[in-house]
Amino acid sequence: MNSRAVESQTRKGARVRFRISDVFLANPPDVLRVNPGDEEIEGEIIDFSDLGTTRQFFAVIEIVQKQTVVVAINRLVPTRDP
Repeated sequence: MNSRAVESQTRKGARVRFRISDVFLANPPDVLRVNPGDEEIEGEIIDFSDLGTTRQFFAVIEIVQKQTVVVAINRLVPTRDP
């Protein structure tokens, strides 16, 4: 999926999945300890963060284990709502 398609589908409350290695702010080994063996993880976008002058470059995501991580928006994959 291209970057624009992902960006158009990212909004607060959206469910997304992403690779653990794409976590920007949080120690990925800490995430791995919570989810041993998982390469991808799923969560809900709860906020956005900027990178310099680039607005909404990162999504702040609450993962299932109620741990919050920060991931670049272009690394997210939208999930289907249950």
